[in-house]
Parts: sequence; structure tokens; C-alpha cells
Amino acid sequence: MKLSFDKKLYPLDAVLGASFTFIDKFYLLLDMDDQGKITVKIEPKQDVDVDEKALQGEFQNELLNQVMRIKTAKKMGDLRDMIIERALIGAAPSLITAAPAAGDLAAAEAGLSAEEENLDFLDDPLGIAVPWEEKYGKEKQEEKKE
Repeated sequence: MKLSFDKKLYPLDAVLGASFTFIDKFYLLLDMDDQGKITVKIEPKQDVDVDEKALQGEFQNELLNQVMRIKTAKKMGDLRDMIIERALIGAAPSLITAAPAAGDLAAAEAGLSAEEENLDFLDDPLGIAVPWEEKYGKEKQEEKKE
């Protein structure tokens, strides 16, 4: 079965997207002529009777779905980018840094804020860096046995 579509009405990306949804059961060959018509040749992968009218309708519906998806993505692209940006900023606001002062140039080049530059790796205000032996050593095991 061959279907032809006008490239002005159905962009190539939409035809490719619609074709992709059918590749599990059909072989598809796409071609374009000089007048801007995209031709899609569809053949079943197995020898089964295919209702060509139903297949054509399904392909055309999927093509329309892809066209609308592309139009919506173009229309809402800026909004989508803004939402993602705000979500990322909300997840890690400390990663946003202002322009570094002259004295913080070395820290900025290292990718560190002034606060991070002044931190000592031995500081452990939350008590996370307790060695395993201190936390679960022999004394703790003996207490558990009693």
C-alpha cells in the first residue's frame, strides 16, 4: 500500500513520527518527489491479510497526532523550558551563583562559592563522618549481645 502526503501540510518530522509507530508490524519506505509529496510504502512483515482501509485510517490518524504534537511543542516550547528551569532551580538553589568578587576568583574558577571555599573537610556538623568502627565497633556488638 502507498500513501502520499503534501510536505506543506504534513511536515517530514510528522510523517517520520507516524511511520515510527508502525515499524513493529510493517516495513515502511519513505520517499519524496520533486513536487514536495512524501510517499510512504507500507508492507506487512508477515503474510497476513491486512485491512488496507483500516490501516490507512490508522496511519492518517497517527499522522494528524504527530502534526498536533509538533505544533504544540513549538507553541509551548518557551513555557516548557521555563518550567524545567524553575524546577531545576527549585531543586538546587545553592547552585545559582552571582558574579564572583575579585577576591573569589580562584574559588569561582574551581567552581566553588565563597562559602564552599572556606569549608574545612574535617568539619562535620551533622556527625555523618563517624568511622564505622566507632559507630558499630566491638563495644556496640557486646552491648547487643547482652
